[in-house]
Formats: sequence, C-alpha cells, structure tokens
Amino acid sequence: MKKSKVFISIIVFIIILTSINYITNKTEHNIAYNDHTPRMIKVSPKEVINRIKKRKKGVYYLGFPECPWCIELLPELDHCLKDAGDKSYVLNVHDKSFNSTLRSQLTVFYKKYVHEKEIYVPLVVAINSKHEVRVHLDTVKGHNAKVSRMTNSQREELKHILDQMICFARN
Repeated sequence: MKKSKVFISIIVFIIILTSINYITNKTEHNIAYNDHTPRMIKVSPKEVINRIKKRKKGVYYLGFPECPWCIELLPELDHCLKDAGDKSYVLNVHDKSFNSTLRSQLTVFYKKYVHEKEIYVPLVVAINSKHEVRVHLDTVKGHNAKVSRMTNSQREELKHILDQMICFARN
C-alpha cells in the first residue's frame, strides 16, 4: 500500500512538471524581445530624442524589454523593416541614460502627437521628408498583451499598420 502511494505521488509529480513545462514553453508563437537586429539602429537616447524633436526623417521605435506589448510588436516591426529594406532608430525608455531631462522632452512630444500626458509604449514614430509625423501606440485595438498573444488576424492588422508607417517615412 505504501509503495503504491509513493508511486502515484511520483507519477502525479511528473505529470504536473510536464504540464508546467508545456504551458511555459508553447512554441506556437514563441517570441522574444530582440532590438539587436541589423534593422535596429542603436544610438544614444539623447540622439533619438533630438532626431524626433527636430522631426528628422525616419522610423523610430520606443519600448522596453519587459513590456508585453513591446514583445509582441517588435518582431513584427523588424519583419516589416526587413521586407521594406529599411531601418528604425530604437529607444529603450528604461535605459539608464534615458534621464529625466530626456523624459521631459519626450513627454512634450507625446502631448503634441500622441495626445497623452505620460509616456506609453510601444510607440512607433514615422517622420517623412516634409517633417510630418505619424505615430502608432500599442499593438492593435482589442489586444491585451498581459492576457494573450496576438491572433494571426491581429498580427496581420499590425503588419499592415507598420507597413503604412514605414511607407509614410519614405516619402
């Protein structure tokens, strides 16, 4: 009797561990935050903010590695940039050198173009040669990255938005 209880306990333990491993390692859309691709231009936060303030032509991505929405958006942006043969400036808003002065300058931009009083991410900024600005905040309407990953249709919707942003910045 005692041996069977130990055996059952071991089996239950193995089943629990296997279930936990399966849930945490779903490979359907296993994505990671990677802003170190050839399409991501890494410069200082100060330079990114100055370029945005001066409305210099380009695509700009603002986010941080622990942001669930950023984790969802960044691979899609990278894919769209690759397809377009383009690049994006990257600003990690949790970078140590992103100081209070730069945060204040970015907040002014947010108030004007994003219509928010605080900095929210992910944000994609597209600036064209006429110094016109377009912004895209978040992933897509109805997506809550804390609850679930984007569906295929949401991913396609986001790709369409990002493609339009990249195209806008090219003009």
